Amino acid sequence: MHEKHSYNLCPVCGYDCKVSSNYMHWGWPDTTIFDGLLIITCDDCGFSFLENEISYSQLNEFYEREYRKVGSPFYWDYGSTFEIPRSLPTRSTAQIYLATIFTEFLPGDIFLDIGPGPGDSLFSAGHLLNKPKLIAIEPNQDSASYYDRNFGAKSIASLSDMSASGFKAKIILLSHSLEHFRHSDLTILFKSINEVLDVRGVLVIEVPNVDFRVHKHLRFPDTPHTIFFSKDSICRLLIKSGYDIKHIQVLGNSYPYSHLPFVLNSPTVEIKNNISYRYALKKLFTKLHMLNYFLALRKFFKSMKYTRQGRIKMDLALFNDFINDSNFDTIRVAVTLRSDRVI
Repeated sequence: MHEKHSYNLCPVCGYDCKVSSNYMHWGWPDTTIFDGLLIITCDDCGFSFLENEISYSQLNEFYEREYRKVGSPFYWDYGSTFEIPRSLPTRSTAQIYLATIFTEFLPGDIFLDIGPGPGDSLFSAGHLLNKPKLIAIEPNQDSASYYDRNFGAKSIASLSDMSASGFKAKIILLSHSLEHFRHSDLTILFKSINEVLDVRGVLVIEVPNVDFRVHKHLRFPDTPHTIFFSKDSICRLLIKSGYDIKHIQVLGNSYPYSHLPFVLNSPTVEIKNNISYRYALKKLFTKLHMLNYFLALRKFFKSMKYTRQGRIKMDLALFNDFINDSNFDTIRVAVTLRSDRVI
C-alpha cells in the first residue's frame, strides 16, 4: 500500500507545491506498486516527489525480486563473470577522475559505491586509483559474491553497518541511485553518508535531470524512480545536508529526445514541432562530439595500458562530457563535507 501524507511543502526548499503530474509506469507489467501515482513538483526549485509514497517494505521487495530479474529492463546475472571491456567504462572513469581533482587518494584508501549495479565503477576504480580498498553497499548475498569474485570488493549491507565498522571512504559514488530513494528517507541517507565520508573525502552524485517544469512532456517513463531532480533542487538539497559543492555539470543526451516514450500516446503539436531538423542536426553533432570523446579515451587508455595510477593527471578538456547545458538529461555533482558538519 502507499503511505498517505499531505505534502504541500517541498521537502527540499519548503515552497508551497501546487503542480502535479501522472506517474508514467512501464517495464514491469506485473508490478502494481507504481500504478496510479501522482508526482508533485515544486515550482520554485524543481524538485519532484510522490504525493503518496510507496511503503519501504514494498519498495525493498520490488528491488529484491523484480528489478534485476530475467525479462526486466535492467536484468543482470549476478552469477556471471564480468566481461573485461576493451577500455575502461567512460561514465565511471569521468566520475572517479572528477573526485580525484578534489582529494588525494592514497594507497589503502576506500572507494565506496552505494549501489554499484553490474560493477563498472568497481572495475574502473581498481585500475585508476592507487591500490584502493573497494567497498559496495549491497545487502544481497548473490550480488555481494559477484563483487567479491569479479573485483575483490567487500560488500557491507548498509551505511549504518559501515559506520559501525569504523570505515571512512575517501571517495563515495552515488551514481543513478539517489533517485531510487524515497524523499522521506533523504535526511537519514545523507546523515549516514556523512558518517562514513572521510573528512578529506569527496562524494560524487549523478542523477537524471528531470525538471518537471521543463521536461514534463519530454521525459522517459518514470519507473522505478520516486524522486526527480533539477539542477537547482539537488544543489539546495546538498547544501541543506551539509556539503560544499565543488563542481556541478549537466550532461548526457540532449532534450528533446529524437523519440518520445511509448507511454505518451499522442505528443502535443508543440512537442512534435520541436522535434525538427534543427534537433536532428544537433543530435548528429552531439554524436560526432561523443565520437571524439571515445577516441580520446581509447587513445589515453591504450597508452595507460591499465597500469594502476596514483593521483590521476589529466586535463579536463580530455573529457568532452565535462560540459554544462541545462537541456541535457543528466546531472553530475561533486561535494565535500562543510567544515562545520565534519563528524
